[in-house]
Amino acid sequence: MQQNSIRAIVSNGFMGLILALTFLPAAVSAASTPVAGQSLDTIAAKYKFEDQMGGKDIPQIVARIISWVLPVTGSLLLLMFLYGGFLWFTAGGSAEQVKKATQTMTNAVIGMAIIVGAYAIVNTLIMKFGAAIGGTP
Repeated sequence: MQQNSIRAIVSNGFMGLILALTFLPAAVSAASTPVAGQSLDTIAAKYKFEDQMGGKDIPQIVARIISWVLPVTGSLLLLMFLYGGFLWFTAGGSAEQVKKATQTMTNAVIGMAIIVGAYAIVNTLIMKFGAAIGGTP
């Protein structure tokens, strides 16, 4: 049961990554294509649209989200480790409680490895392709 749910999470994550890598270039290309020979900024000014993103582009927003998410996940890792340690400390010789504690700490480490791996992939993509989509590498 546990392995099937982990397998589903991993396969859904890979499917999401494949879809993102498939459709992101088309979305970026459509956003930067001039309409009837005019740039998007010219059209926005003509219809008096306000800049809802505060002058920031997509790579900058992604970088800000990542810079917020990583400390939160690090804090969650610490909490999960403390919880697992507390369970182990209060196990009182119960093999079931010790198993639950080690499983909690193992899951925390696996989760953090996934988060660090995802950060490495996203950071590499931004460094390699950031300039191509309008951001700064």
